[in-house]
Amino acid sequence: MGSKIVIDTTQLNRVVVGLKDFEKQMPAAAMSAVNRTLDQINTKLGRIVTKEYNIKVSDVKKTITKNKARKGNLRAFLKSEGRTLSFSHFRISQSGKKVRKVKVKVKKSAGLKQINTDPRAFVQTLNGKNQVLKRMGKDRYPVEVLRTLSVPQMIDSLNVSNQIQKDANEILAKRIEHEIEYRLKKVKAK
Repeated sequence: MGSKIVIDTTQLNRVVVGLKDFEKQMPAAAMSAVNRTLDQINTKLGRIVTKEYNIKVSDVKKTITKNKARKGNLRAFLKSEGRTLSFSHFRISQSGKKVRKVKVKVKKSAGLKQINTDPRAFVQTLNGKNQVLKRMGKDRYPVEVLRTLSVPQMIDSLNVSNQIQKDANEILAKRIEHEIEYRLKKVKAK
């Protein structure tokens, strides 16, 4: 009197074949996860910088170049390059009756800050934009356009860079999980 147990291995064979396909799809899943993370961080970068500084998102986006991941090389990064910005990118105020003081709002958390230069700064319209200028000497000309931070310096500031790094790690973890689930569903469907 023996009992006979039969195990149907057709399902197991199907799983083994599916896992071989899954192994081939892992580099593509990793690449997709990294590239989607890069795109989302690019969007968040503009939002975070403009939350901290009084600047347009378009001014931030102009400085950023994306280097996306490929199957052979999963390294991806955002690179921000740019010159220091003139004060025309920020809110400018000129007040006072006798001595006209120029004030600029660079950070959103801070108020208008007075520009203290010697000789005194003044506002002039150049090429359709209000620029903050100062004279180079006692003579009327030459004049110099005053500048402040560059966008890469804004991104490197402590508040912004820490927030970006934290968000990038969270988004990448979610994207990897999503891509693996997506690939597993494709394997199950076969």
